[in-house]
Amino acid sequence: MRELRKSCDRIYDCLKELTRSTDPNFFYAIARCYRKGLGVSRNMNLAIEYLEIAKKHRDVGNVWRKATWRLGNIYEYYSDDIVDNLSFEDKKKKAVEYYTEAVENEFHESLNDLARHYGHLGKTKGGFGVKKNVFKAFHLLEEAIKYGHPMAYRTKAELLSELKLFEEATESYECLLREIKKIPFNDDKKWRENRLRDKAICKKQTIICERKNIFISHSCKNDDIAKEVCKYLCAEIGAERVWCWEYDTPKGEHIHRHIQKALAETAIAVILLSADYLKSDVCVNYEWPYCLKLHERGKMELVILPIEECDSETRDEFGFSEYHLMTRPSEYLNSYNEQRKSEVYKDMLQKIRVALATK
Repeated sequence: MRELRKSCDRIYDCLKELTRSTDPNFFYAIARCYRKGLGVSRNMNLAIEYLEIAKKHRDVGNVWRKATWRLGNIYEYYSDDIVDNLSFEDKKKKAVEYYTEAVENEFHESLNDLARHYGHLGKTKGGFGVKKNVFKAFHLLEEAIKYGHPMAYRTKAELLSELKLFEEATESYECLLREIKKIPFNDDKKWRENRLRDKAICKKQTIICERKNIFISHSCKNDDIAKEVCKYLCAEIGAERVWCWEYDTPKGEHIHRHIQKALAETAIAVILLSADYLKSDVCVNYEWPYCLKLHERGKMELVILPIEECDSETRDEFGFSEYHLMTRPSEYLNSYNEQRKSEVYKDMLQKIRVALATK
């Protein structure tokens, strides 16, 4: 142990001499010494200081991008060891800022870290530093997978598990275990056993239901129009095949459990798109991602009915612009007279009947 300590001391002294150079690799290495306590006492503030210097030297290699990512890493995982006036919440925001900057500068290892923050995965002191956005988290993970980062499969599996999409989560764990075999340095048997356990848990919770029902996804602030759509579909299709939480959730019961059960039996999701829908955490971070994932796998049809004007940038962010809407462009159900509204309902009904006939 003494010999190792002496060796670390010598390495640190050599690196300290080399920092007179402008090569960011040396500043990054000194930061690593302070971060890990190699030949010097651990000091996260000094690690941050040297990483910031390395980050400024953008004309030499790729290390400045890695330094940006590592800064996010420190603010996420070592916030207790950083001595400054920032709150834990602000430190998490700093982590997100550095991860975002690293992604923007094409350091693809940061994609998975940023996705975890947007997905609000795991327990963390001080929160996640950014508003939850499951749709953005999935987009970042697909990018990470495209660039060959296998740990993104694990994050994706955890996100799918939170949405109760256990069949898809099991598949993601299978991809992770398959990809991890290709990495020669990963011989951690315990780690692999834990991932196999995670996969087994997901597989056990997978429930295959017959999908034959219609689910009306809406904000609670749009209850009036939801009731109107529900009554129309109940009269035309049958009340036993239409689910709307306003009618189908027993009073005093936990709504999420009933939503989960209803979605498991859904063949067609009717999305009542509005400004309030895009502000609803349940709608955009649970119901919509669940429906979208199953639609992409051919297991669910989507009927998107814009009921009022909403911010186009937010709408596009959640992917609604990629799908056919039941109203004409820049038109909304609330602006229609009764005759035009009736025509839209008939078009919606026809689309639903065609979809049901193929199930």
